[in-house]
Amino acid sequence: MPWTEKQEQVIKERDKTILVSAAAGSGKTATLVERIYQKMIDPEHPVDITSFLVVTFTKAAAAQMKEKLLKKLEEAQEQYPESEHIAKQNMLIQSADITTIDSFCLNIVKEYFSYLNLDPAVGIGDPGMLEMLKYDVMTALFEEKYAQLQEQGDTEFGRLLEVFCDGKRDDNLKDVLDKIYRQITSFPAPERFLEEARMGLQIDTAEDLNHAPWMQAMLDILHKKAAAAVQLAERCLAICEEADGPEQYREQIESDIEKLQAIGQADSYAAMKGAIESKWATLSRKKFTGDKELQEACKTLRKEYKDEFDSKKLDSFKQSEAQILEDMQLLKTYLLPLLSLTEEFMTRFMEEKQKRKMLEFSDISHMAYQLVCAGYDEDGTAVPTEIGKTIANRYEEIYIDEYQDSNYLQEDILTAVSGKSRDVHNMFMVGDVKQSIYRFRLARPELFMEKYKSYSTEEAQEQRIDLHKNFRSREQVLESVNFIFRQIMGEDLGGIAYDETAALYPGASFPEEESEEFVKTEVLLVERDGEELSDVQDYEDSSVSGNRREMENQTGQELEALAIAQRDEGIPACGIRGYCNPAANCLWMGRNLQGSTGISGDSRILYIKNRIFLCNRDCDCIELS
Repeated sequence: MPWTEKQEQVIKERDKTILVSAAAGSGKTATLVERIYQKMIDPEHPVDITSFLVVTFTKAAAAQMKEKLLKKLEEAQEQYPESEHIAKQNMLIQSADITTIDSFCLNIVKEYFSYLNLDPAVGIGDPGMLEMLKYDVMTALFEEKYAQLQEQGDTEFGRLLEVFCDGKRDDNLKDVLDKIYRQITSFPAPERFLEEARMGLQIDTAEDLNHAPWMQAMLDILHKKAAAAVQLAERCLAICEEADGPEQYREQIESDIEKLQAIGQADSYAAMKGAIESKWATLSRKKFTGDKELQEACKTLRKEYKDEFDSKKLDSFKQSEAQILEDMQLLKTYLLPLLSLTEEFMTRFMEEKQKRKMLEFSDISHMAYQLVCAGYDEDGTAVPTEIGKTIANRYEEIYIDEYQDSNYLQEDILTAVSGKSRDVHNMFMVGDVKQSIYRFRLARPELFMEKYKSYSTEEAQEQRIDLHKNFRSREQVLESVNFIFRQIMGEDLGGIAYDETAALYPGASFPEEESEEFVKTEVLLVERDGEELSDVQDYEDSSVSGNRREMENQTGQELEALAIAQRDEGIPACGIRGYCNPAANCLWMGRNLQGSTGISGDSRILYIKNRIFLCNRDCDCIELS
C-alpha cells in the first residue's frame, strides 16, 4: 500500500524537532520504521542503526520494532547483496538502542556508576520484595512515631492521625504517604518538590494568597471561561438584533456581558468572588410576538454560558478571603508535618534499599537524571552535564514512541541527551493524547499537549504532523466513533477538543456488503455501577450479589469482552445497547461534558472545600484526600 501524503512527510522530514500526532490505526509504527530505515540507507548520508535512540513504552514494542527493521534490512540485503553498509546494519541491529526508558536509564547508570558512589552489585529488586520492604520501613517509622506520641503527648504525628485516620487503624495515613511517594518520584527532583510545596504553604496575607501559583491558575481558568462566555453572549445579543428577534432581552444580555467582563478582569480572590456573586439580570417577561425559534436560541445560549458560572461549580469562591487565610493556617499545621514524614520515609526507604542492594526503576531513573542533567536554562529546559553531552553525541536522532505517556523525569533525561543544548533539532516524538491511559503510572499527557498546541503544522524547526487516516476500520465504524467522541471528549475530559483535526478518517478500502445490517454500528455501553449488573447471572449457582462483586472487580477489558460475548450469545448485555446513526442523531450518551466541569472538581488547586491538594510552586499537584 502506498504511503499517504502525511505519512510521506513523516518519513522524509529532516533536521527538525517533530511531533507526530498519530490517531488510532494510522500506521504510525510502520511509518516510524520506514523513516529509520530510509535514514539508514540514505545514499548521501547513510546512518548506522546504533546512531539512533528509539525509546518505546514496553519491551514487547521494542522487540517488535527491531523485528520489523531486521526484516526490512534482510530484504534490502537480498536486493543489494554487495552493500557492505546494509550488511553492517544487519549485524548491528541487535545491539541498537531500541529500548524502554527504564532500560536506557539502567544502561547509563551501569556505564557511569563510579560517578554515583554506587555499589556495582546493586540491581533492580523484585517488585514484590520491594513492596514488602516499603511496608516494613513504613511500619518501623510509624512505631517510632507512636513511641514519641506516647512519651510526648501532642505531636505532629498525632495531628496527622487525627486528620487521616479513624482512631482505630492508621492505614489511611500510610496510603496517603505511599501515594505522595509514588507521585513525586515521577518528578526529576522529589526533594525539590517537597521543598517547593513547603514554600507554597507560606500564605499569611491576602497578597500571598493572590500571588500563589494555584490561585493564579484558578484565575486564569476563569478568565478563559469568561472570554468564551462573552462570545456566546455576543451571539445572543446578535440574535436579539435580528428581525423578529427577542429585542426585549437586549438590556439583560448587555448586563450579562458586563458581569462576564468583570470576571475576565478580576485579578484577585476578592475581586473574582465579587464578580461571580453579582446577580444575573432576569430576562424580561414581556409578551413576545416574534420568532419563537430565535427566542429559544437566545435562551439556550444564555443558559449555556450561565451554567459555566453556576455557584455550585464555583464553591471555591464561597468563602471570604479571611476564611481562606484562616483555613490555610490550619492546613499548614497538618501538611507541613506530612511533608516532613514523607521526606523521612523516603530517606529511610532508600537507605534500606541500598543496604539490600536492590533498587526500583524510579531510583535508576533519578540516578540517570543526576548523571546527565546539570540543571535548567532560563526557559526551564534541561541542560546536560558533560556525561549528558557525551551521550548526546552518540545519537543522530532520538525517537520517542507513545509520547503521550511520558512524564517530567523522562522528558528531562531525554532532552539532556538530545542535541537541543547545541541547537541541533533531532527529537522525534510520536503519540496520541486520546490514547493516554497511563495516568495511574504517572504519565503526563500535558507534555504532549504543550507541544501539540505550540508546534506549527507549517514548515518550521518545531513542526507537528497529524496522521488522521485510520486503516483498520470501515467508514461506518469511524463515523460512529467520531459521533460519540464529539459528544463526550473535550480539553477537560480527554485533554483535547474532539474537532475536525482530532477526528478519524477512513484510509483503507473494504469489500462492499449488500446487507444494511452488516454495516450498521452497534454500541454496547457497560455501566460498572449500573443497576444492570445485578441482572447478570453468568453462573447458575452464583448469587446475584456474589456475581455483581465479581463483575465490579473485573477490568474494563474483561467487562468489554463479557459484553461482546453476551451479545453474540443473545444474552442481554450488562448495559445499554443501541444503534448509532450519526446522521439521525439517534444515540444519547449523557450530557455534554465539554466545559462543564467546575473549578472545584478539576483545577487541582492547593485548597478546595472538603478536599486537600499538595502543590509545588509550578502548580504541580497531588490530591491527598
